Formats: sequence, structure tokens, C-alpha cells
Amino acid sequence: MTTKTHGMAGQRNAAKPETLDGTFSGRCTKEEKAAWVKVAQSREMKLQQFIRSLLNAEANSILNPEKCPDCKSENFERFFPGDAVGNTICHDCGRD
Repeated sequence: MTTKTHGMAGQRNAAKPETLDGTFSGRCTKEEKAAWVKVAQSREMKLQQFIRSLLNAEANSILNPEKCPDCKSENFERFFPGDAVGNTICHDCGRD
């Protein structure tokens, strides 16, 4: 006896590169949300994507601190994580 499979075997509906299985929520003012939506839209992102990118960048900068290329100090800061190289400063050697 043979088993016959249906025509969609092995295919997945709405396959995504990454499964988002965690959730978060928070409260804010209408004005805050409106500002966040405006910035997200200017970057061609949805609000949820924008918030995730900011939270991930901040967590990454704390958990994996960037080191100054000159003095190798971890007291090195990128003003807007992910932006151009010119937005950095080292608080030890003064590199800009």
C-alpha cells in the first residue's frame, strides 16, 4: 500500500527568514508615538521594526562595546549606532 501526499508537501505559507516568537508592549503618549511613527516612516520602516532596531542596537552597544581604533579603550561611543563613521568619540583619547 502506498501513501499519497497532497500537492503542497514541503511548502510553507508565509515563510519568514526569522521566527519572531517573543512579545513586548509598552505605554507612551500620543505625541511620542506620532514622532516615532514619523521617524520610522522616514526610514521606510514600520514602527515595530524601528523599535526593534533601536533596542537591538542599544543592547548590542552595551553587551559588545566598540573599542577606539587609536587607544583600544572601551570608553568609545557611537552617537547613533549603525550610522556613519563620523559620529563617534573616544572619551579617553578624544578621537572624534
